[in-house]
Amino acid sequence: MLREFDDILDEMMFRRLEDIGTNILMTNKEYREASTKLIEINYKIRDLLPEEHRHLIDDYEEITSAQGALSDDIIYKQALKDGIELKHLLRLVV
Repeated sequence: MLREFDDILDEMMFRRLEDIGTNILMTNKEYREASTKLIEINYKIRDLLPEEHRHLIDDYEEITSAQGALSDDIIYKQALKDGIELKHLLRLVV
């Protein structure tokens, strides 16, 4: 039963984060500008590296992206749990 809940929560979280990424982040001017700057810097660094070391930029970007996704997952799950707990506490107070 608990495992099914975790699976449902994971699926819900995945869909919500995907929605946020598509509909909120990508329409946010500040976020898009920061993304553009990161891409520009990435290419500048890549161009400075010898060919045999350029893969390090890709490796770095892949690891930092995975770390960011993991961080998003952890934060989202905790925020959801906090919201459920807050709702329960407020029900006790009212």
